[in-house]
Amino acid sequence: MKQTGSSICSDCLEWEKTSYQGVLEKNVSLYSYEPFMQDYIARWKYRGDYVLGKVFEVEFQKLYYQHFQDTKYEVVPIPLSAERMAERGFNQAGELAAFTRAKRKDVLGRKHGEKQSKRSRLHRLTAENFSIVS
Repeated sequence: MKQTGSSICSDCLEWEKTSYQGVLEKNVSLYSYEPFMQDYIARWKYRGDYVLGKVFEVEFQKLYYQHFQDTKYEVVPIPLSAERMAERGFNQAGELAAFTRAKRKDVLGRKHGEKQSKRSRLHRLTAENFSIVS
């Protein structure tokens, strides 16, 4: 993500140019996605080092309650396909959702396919990756 000097990041500015304009109400980041953080997250997320996620817990919880303490919000973690879950051993989005201690709603299902990290940004935005589960 590029710094814009604005309160809105460059990714969000681009998002507003798509057919999803106006959908995103609020988005906040705990850390900048710099090389150190990229490496740390890759180790945690892709190499199955689950315990590394605990480093985020306290600050993630503070950030969540600072910006989303209104009870109208529910946390909807992005699921993994069964195949990806078996490969990684845990869902990092689920772990972060648990840190918030907020009401969680598991309403999305995931279709298995090519890894998101192997796709272009455009392909990630336009792919049909999810289904609504009841």
